[in-house]
Amino acid sequence: MILPTSDEKAAIHGSSQTLSYTWRPSLKASLQTCTLTPEGITAQNGVLLPLETIASLRLYSVPGLRSMLGTLAQSQRICIITSTHGQKIQLGSLHFLGLGRFEDRSKAFDPFVASLVSQAREVNPMLPVWLGMPGITWCSWMLTFGSLTTALTLVTLLGVYGLTLRHNIGWTTGSVLALMFAVALMLGNFVRVTWQCRSRLASD
Repeated sequence: MILPTSDEKAAIHGSSQTLSYTWRPSLKASLQTCTLTPEGITAQNGVLLPLETIASLRLYSVPGLRSMLGTLAQSQRICIITSTHGQKIQLGSLHFLGLGRFEDRSKAFDPFVASLVSQAREVNPMLPVWLGMPGITWCSWMLTFGSLTTALTLVTLLGVYGLTLRHNIGWTTGSVLALMFAVALMLGNFVRVTWQCRSRLASD
Protein backbone atom coordinates (compact mmCIF):
# COMPACT_ATOMS: atom_id res chain seq x y z
CA MET A 1 0.00 0.00 0.00
CA ILE A 2 1.80 3.16 1.25
CA LEU A 3 4.24 1.34 3.53
CA PRO A 4 7.85 2.11 2.53
CA THR A 5 9.86 -0.50 0.66
CA SER A 6 13.34 -1.61 1.77
CA ASP A 7 14.97 0.78 -0.71
CA GLU A 8 12.81 3.67 0.49
CA LYS A 9 13.67 2.88 4.12
CA ALA A 10 17.37 2.96 3.26
CA ALA A 11 17.01 6.27 1.44
CA ILE A 12 14.97 7.83 4.25
CA HIS A 13 17.16 6.52 7.09
CA GLY A 14 19.38 9.23 8.47
CA SER A 15 17.92 11.90 6.18
CA SER A 16 17.29 15.34 7.70
CA GLN A 17 15.28 16.52 4.74
CA THR A 18 12.07 18.38 5.50
CA LEU A 19 9.02 17.17 3.58
CA SER A 20 5.75 19.04 3.15
CA TYR A 21 2.36 18.00 1.83
CA THR A 22 -0.32 20.54 0.89
CA TRP A 23 -3.95 19.88 0.00
CA ARG A 24 -7.48 21.19 0.46
CA PRO A 25 -9.87 18.49 1.73
CA SER A 26 -13.22 20.08 0.83
CA LEU A 27 -15.15 23.23 -0.06
CA LYS A 28 -15.48 24.37 3.56
CA ALA A 29 -11.86 23.62 4.45
CA SER A 30 -8.94 25.93 3.79
CA LEU A 31 -5.62 24.96 2.21
CA GLN A 32 -3.72 22.75 4.64
CA THR A 33 -0.03 21.96 4.91
CA CYS A 34 1.69 19.27 6.98
CA THR A 35 5.45 19.43 7.40
CA LEU A 36 7.56 16.43 8.40
CA THR A 37 10.96 16.93 10.03
CA PRO A 38 13.24 14.59 12.02
CA GLU A 39 11.68 16.10 15.16
CA GLY A 40 8.05 15.47 14.24
CA ILE A 41 5.12 16.57 12.12
CA THR A 42 3.61 20.05 12.12
CA ALA A 43 -0.05 20.42 11.13
CA GLN A 44 -2.01 23.43 9.91
CA ASN A 45 -2.29 24.90 13.42
CA GLY A 46 1.51 25.13 13.61
CA VAL A 47 1.75 22.83 16.63
CA LEU A 48 4.59 20.30 16.45
CA LEU A 49 3.66 16.67 17.12
CA PRO A 50 6.93 14.92 18.10
CA LEU A 51 7.48 11.53 16.49
CA GLU A 52 7.83 9.85 19.89
CA THR A 53 4.30 10.98 20.83
CA ILE A 54 2.66 9.23 17.86
CA ALA A 55 0.55 6.40 19.30
CA SER A 56 -0.61 4.84 16.02
CA LEU A 57 -0.93 5.35 12.28
CA ARG A 58 -3.82 4.24 10.09
CA LEU A 59 -3.60 3.96 6.30
CA TYR A 60 -6.51 3.08 4.05
CA SER A 61 -8.21 3.78 0.75
CA VAL A 62 -11.75 5.04 0.29
CA PRO A 63 -13.20 3.21 -2.75
CA GLY A 64 -14.62 5.32 -5.54
CA LEU A 65 -17.92 4.91 -7.36
CA ARG A 66 -17.81 4.07 -11.06
CA SER A 67 -20.69 3.59 -13.47
CA MET A 68 -21.16 3.06 -17.20
CA LEU A 69 -21.41 6.84 -17.51
CA GLY A 70 -18.04 7.42 -15.85
CA THR A 71 -16.61 8.09 -12.40
CA LEU A 72 -19.18 9.34 -9.90
CA ALA A 73 -16.74 9.61 -6.99
CA GLN A 74 -12.95 9.31 -7.02
CA SER A 75 -11.11 6.93 -4.73
CA GLN A 76 -8.91 8.50 -2.08
CA ARG A 77 -6.07 7.47 0.21
CA ILE A 78 -6.25 8.47 3.86
CA CYS A 79 -3.65 8.65 6.63
CA ILE A 80 -4.73 9.20 10.24
CA ILE A 81 -2.09 10.07 12.82
CA THR A 82 -3.11 9.59 16.46
CA SER A 83 -0.99 10.95 19.30
CA THR A 84 -0.64 9.64 22.84
CA HIS A 85 -2.77 12.61 23.95
CA GLY A 86 -5.64 11.68 21.62
CA GLN A 87 -4.89 14.37 19.03
CA LYS A 88 -5.63 13.30 15.45
CA ILE A 89 -4.25 14.58 12.15
CA GLN A 90 -5.90 13.33 8.96
CA LEU A 91 -4.35 13.63 5.51
CA GLY A 92 -6.03 12.81 2.20
CA SER A 93 -4.76 12.33 -1.34
CA LEU A 94 -7.58 14.29 -3.02
CA HIS A 95 -7.20 18.05 -3.40
CA PHE A 96 -10.42 20.06 -3.80
CA LEU A 97 -10.40 22.30 -6.89
CA GLY A 98 -14.07 23.26 -7.17
CA LEU A 99 -17.57 21.83 -7.11
CA GLY A 100 -17.30 18.25 -8.35
CA ARG A 101 -13.61 18.68 -9.25
CA PHE A 102 -10.74 17.05 -7.37
CA GLU A 103 -7.07 16.57 -8.13
CA ASP A 104 -5.33 13.30 -7.26
CA ARG A 105 -2.17 14.16 -5.32
CA SER A 106 -1.07 10.58 -4.63
CA LYS A 107 2.35 11.25 -6.18
CA ALA A 108 3.07 13.73 -3.38
CA PHE A 109 0.96 11.99 -0.72
CA ASP A 110 2.56 8.53 -0.97
CA PRO A 111 6.23 9.58 -0.46
CA PHE A 112 5.21 11.85 2.42
CA VAL A 113 3.31 9.07 4.21
CA ALA A 114 6.01 6.48 3.46
CA SER A 115 8.61 8.79 5.02
CA LEU A 116 6.34 9.42 8.02
CA VAL A 117 5.88 5.68 8.63
CA SER A 118 9.61 4.99 8.29
CA GLN A 119 10.72 7.82 10.60
CA ALA A 120 8.03 7.14 13.19
CA ARG A 121 8.95 3.44 13.32
CA GLU A 122 12.62 4.34 13.58
CA VAL A 123 11.79 6.26 16.76
CA ASN A 124 9.33 3.60 17.99
CA PRO A 125 9.85 0.17 16.36
CA MET A 126 6.71 -1.14 18.12
CA LEU A 127 4.48 1.58 16.66
CA PRO A 128 1.20 -0.01 15.47
CA VAL A 129 0.36 0.76 11.85
CA TRP A 130 -3.22 -0.13 10.96
CA LEU A 131 -4.41 -0.82 7.43
CA GLY A 132 -8.07 -0.45 6.51
CA MET A 133 -10.95 1.75 7.58
CA PRO A 134 -11.74 2.46 11.24
CA GLY A 135 -14.08 -0.25 12.54
CA ILE A 136 -17.15 1.96 13.01
CA THR A 137 -16.79 3.51 9.55
CA TRP A 138 -16.32 0.12 7.89
CA CYS A 139 -19.31 -1.45 9.66
CA SER A 140 -21.63 1.48 8.88
CA TRP A 141 -20.60 1.51 5.20
CA MET A 142 -21.02 -2.26 4.85
CA LEU A 143 -24.43 -2.15 6.54
CA THR A 144 -25.69 0.85 4.56
CA PHE A 145 -24.45 -0.04 1.09
CA GLY A 146 -24.90 -3.78 1.60
CA SER A 147 -28.56 -3.22 2.51
CA LEU A 148 -29.08 -0.90 -0.48
CA THR A 149 -27.50 -3.42 -2.84
CA THR A 150 -29.58 -6.30 -1.50
CA ALA A 151 -32.84 -4.33 -1.57
CA LEU A 152 -32.26 -2.98 -5.08
CA THR A 153 -31.33 -6.43 -6.41
CA LEU A 154 -34.44 -8.03 -4.88
CA VAL A 155 -36.74 -5.31 -6.23
CA THR A 156 -35.24 -5.71 -9.70
CA LEU A 157 -35.54 -9.51 -9.70
CA LEU A 158 -39.10 -9.42 -8.35
CA GLY A 159 -40.01 -6.83 -10.97
CA VAL A 160 -38.62 -8.96 -13.79
CA TYR A 161 -40.33 -12.07 -12.41
CA GLY A 162 -43.70 -10.33 -12.08
CA LEU A 163 -43.59 -8.86 -15.56
CA THR A 164 -42.51 -12.20 -17.02
CA LEU A 165 -45.56 -13.90 -15.54
CA ARG A 166 -47.77 -11.21 -17.05
CA HIS A 167 -45.93 -11.37 -20.38
CA ASN A 168 -45.94 -7.60 -20.37
CA ILE A 169 -42.50 -6.00 -20.44
CA GLY A 170 -42.73 -2.58 -22.04
CA TRP A 171 -39.77 -0.53 -23.24
CA THR A 172 -40.10 1.99 -20.41
CA THR A 173 -40.44 -0.63 -17.69
CA GLY A 174 -37.58 -2.66 -19.12
CA SER A 175 -35.33 0.41 -19.19
CA VAL A 176 -36.11 1.22 -15.56
CA LEU A 177 -35.36 -2.35 -14.47
CA ALA A 178 -32.13 -2.36 -16.47
CA LEU A 179 -31.08 0.91 -14.83
CA MET A 180 -31.88 -0.47 -11.37
CA PHE A 181 -29.84 -3.58 -12.12
CA ALA A 182 -26.90 -1.46 -13.31
CA VAL A 183 -27.00 0.59 -10.10
CA ALA A 184 -27.16 -2.63 -8.06
CA LEU A 185 -24.04 -3.92 -9.85
CA MET A 186 -22.24 -0.63 -9.19
CA LEU A 187 -23.13 -0.72 -5.49
CA GLY A 188 -22.23 -4.40 -5.32
CA ASN A 189 -18.74 -3.66 -6.63
CA PHE A 190 -18.44 -0.82 -4.11
CA VAL A 191 -19.39 -3.22 -1.29
CA ARG A 192 -16.84 -5.77 -2.55
CA VAL A 193 -14.03 -3.21 -2.50
CA THR A 194 -15.15 -1.87 0.89
CA TRP A 195 -15.04 -5.42 2.30
CA GLN A 196 -11.34 -5.55 1.40
CA CYS A 197 -10.78 -2.33 3.39
CA ARG A 198 -11.55 -3.93 6.77
CA SER A 199 -9.15 -3.04 9.57
CA ARG A 200 -6.01 -5.12 10.18
CA LEU A 201 -2.58 -4.60 11.69
CA ALA A 202 0.30 -4.21 9.24
CA SER A 203 2.60 -7.21 9.35
CA ASP A 204 5.82 -5.32 8.60
